[in-house]
Amino acid sequence: MERAKDPLDMPFLDAKAILQIFGGTVGQTNVYAIMHKLLEERDEKGNLLIDPARMPPVTKLLVPTDAFCKKYGIKRHKKKTQAL
Repeated sequence: MERAKDPLDMPFLDAKAILQIFGGTVGQTNVYAIMHKLLEERDEKGNLLIDPARMPPVTKLLVPTDAFCKKYGIKRHKKKTQAL
């Protein structure tokens, strides 16, 4: 049986993945609010933290995992790859 993938291993998160990360402690409405807030957040120079030009061309609402983890203080364990 295949083990479920950790959403933090993915480059982008959707609402379902964020619900999984928070363990059901937040509702779906709050998840979408979190995602929209993150997508609209700006740095000290007034630039968007997440560049829309670098987002994948999909119709689904996604946020970069790195930006999400940085905003909410989640430690992300990146897998090390071995050279063949």
